[in-house]
Amino acid sequence: MPKGLAAAPKTVQVAFWLQLGAVATLGILGFLFVILALDDLNNPFLSDDDYATAFVIFLASAFGLAQAVALGVFAKFLLDGANWARIASTVALGLTLCSNVLALALGIAVIVLLFQNQSNAWFRRTETAGVAS
Repeated sequence: MPKGLAAAPKTVQVAFWLQLGAVATLGILGFLFVILALDDLNNPFLSDDDYATAFVIFLASAFGLAQAVALGVFAKFLLDGANWARIASTVALGLTLCSNVLALALGIAVIVLLFQNQSNAWFRRTETAGVAS
């Protein structure tokens, strides 16, 4: 058990464990995506666009890994009562939340648009014509 955990108030203890959960999630996903992107970057048969996509995925994943490490360090200092760690955690997690909310909003918009009448007609047309089955 971390040294400052017993002395910290219950709210800080719960925040600490939740932040470690975020660290684990970001770290595992970031690691997997970095490995996949590196595998794509080593593929000699990819087009330039595919390389660019793999490179962007690699950079985003590396950023996620760096953020996971930073959040892990901040979590340790949260237990010591460091106010800067609380502010840094708030900023880092706030940026993550903003990007995820934007991604969620865009994802909802895409799904809604794909099932509008015009989209349904488009997909029915391509099914009957045998296009891109």
